[in-house]
Amino acid sequence: MNKLIISMLCTVFIGSACIAAGTNSFAECLKNCSEFYSSQTVSLPSVNLTTTRQILGLDGGLCKYKETVFSQDSVYMVNCKFDKTQRASLAKVMEEFDSNPANENFDMNDFDRIQNTKVYEAWAKYLQDPEVCQIITK
Repeated sequence: MNKLIISMLCTVFIGSACIAAGTNSFAECLKNCSEFYSSQTVSLPSVNLTTTRQILGLDGGLCKYKETVFSQDSVYMVNCKFDKTQRASLAKVMEEFDSNPANENFDMNDFDRIQNTKVYEAWAKYLQDPEVCQIITK
């Protein structure tokens, strides 16, 4: 898996950890596998990314998650199916990141810092596992 793709996807996750759908955060919706939709643009020095994120609900006990990331040159489509333990693990690290006051003004342009977060580690683990997530590049 291309480390840049994972970095870009995880940057969007970190940058939007606190975005809420109604009254529930993405992390809460993921933990419960309740429907969620958001769209966001992140501007980095070398690229602008627009992402749409959707939690589609349960399918055979697995939570379906879909994300599409658009850059100037490519489109990345991410399709994941998470079990309950995986969802709880991801939600926990995102909630911990979000509740840490030190992350309030997190520098999204600092890729070294991003790659050292537990959010990056947690998502990268699943994004690199084809049994959990498939990433299609167009």
